[in-house]
Amino acid sequence: MLKPFIVEYLRADGSRFQGETIVTPLRRSDNQITGYIKVIRDITDRIQMEEEKDHLHAQMLHAQKLESLGVLAGGIAHDFNNLLLAILGNTNLVLMELDEKSPVNPYVKSIEMAARHAAKICERLLAYSGRRTFASMTFNLNRVIQETVEIMKSIVSPNAHIELDLSDEELMIHGDIGQIEQVVLNLLTNASEATQNQAETGCIKIRTGVSLLGKHEFSDYYFCENGAPGKFVYFEVEDNGSGMNEDCLSKMFDPFFTTKFTGRGLGLAGVSGIIRGHHGGLQVNSVLNQGSCFRVILPQSLETTAESDDEGSGELQIPVDSGSILVIDDDKAVCNVVDRVLKRFGFSVLTAYSGSEGVEVYVKHRGEISAVLLDMTMPGLSGVETFELLREKEIDIPVILTSGLSETDISEQMQGSEIVHFLKKPYKPQKLVNVISKALIRQQIQDDASNL
Repeated sequence: MLKPFIVEYLRADGSRFQGETIVTPLRRSDNQITGYIKVIRDITDRIQMEEEKDHLHAQMLHAQKLESLGVLAGGIAHDFNNLLLAILGNTNLVLMELDEKSPVNPYVKSIEMAARHAAKICERLLAYSGRRTFASMTFNLNRVIQETVEIMKSIVSPNAHIELDLSDEELMIHGDIGQIEQVVLNLLTNASEATQNQAETGCIKIRTGVSLLGKHEFSDYYFCENGAPGKFVYFEVEDNGSGMNEDCLSKMFDPFFTTKFTGRGLGLAGVSGIIRGHHGGLQVNSVLNQGSCFRVILPQSLETTAESDDEGSGELQIPVDSGSILVIDDDKAVCNVVDRVLKRFGFSVLTAYSGSEGVEVYVKHRGEISAVLLDMTMPGLSGVETFELLREKEIDIPVILTSGLSETDISEQMQGSEIVHFLKKPYKPQKLVNVISKALIRQQIQDDASNL
């Protein structure tokens, strides 16, 4: 009997199928072959199942890769945000002391700008893993695109010009402005680079609008496996540049894949994480040597007005009887800068470098502590565990939780525990003082009301 082999056959109705073929010779008593028995088994379903299995295996490996990078990004973000907090805190303290006309002033402001840019890079690193590190608010997508295009005009290839075709209506979405800006920036950068080496002038077109999508239409988009039908705001970035072949299209979301010699390959990988985190989708059409079109869809917000983003830059209202603030953080640089900031604004400060030490300090100085500033990521006792121990001590003062992650992420970690206040790292000194002051004022109002 010969080994089984696979051959494509034609059915009576004209359709084709893959058949596993087994040929067995018929022999006489003298071992002479007189004929053959041929058995054909239709294995089309088996081949499809194996292809689906390979596809699922590839998806699982990709998910594991993202998860590993997410864990790595989370650890880096925590340490990086602590360093940035120390840098930003100290530069802001210097700016408070410096005269506006001081020759040193521009240099210190440059340090602050660089640190804030580094904080955005840190956010992009976390966004790559698809983790929800967003400061959510409602905003108009058209305004974000217009502002991003203004920034890009000095960066975009001189061989290309940008055409805007924006919807007349306000396109309200709920999410993180900085992250959506990053998506627009990355897609514009890719479009610019795709047109820079061609002989004729390149053109980058940006369109926005609203689209009503049904369940069956999500198959045209990446990241929409569990999408809910409804109204979606969209924006498209189209160019007439170099385009992509099938191989590039299959690898465009892979980490560190790039077609550019000096590229780092995190552009579209970062975009994919941001879009997933905002429950959106991405449609890609590209033809080699003709150009590409990237269409991003995001759920339309039911809110009709944009929210304001309070950075704590307004006038500070500090309670007269502010008491002592207990700072619990394992990073000494963070504790030092927080100590300097709070003391400059008239607060007394107690410091603990671990959760267990923080609980001990609270018990010992309970009568003089008016608020607790608690870091959520610490070795030994975590912020969650420390918070639970403080609750067991019947803590009745404001607790401000700090983390490089978003308030949504921290809420999930707390598993139903009430978060009194939240402050995202890295933060400005004014923001720190503002949050603590508001927490103390609110506590005073509640205490006064309960004493009536």
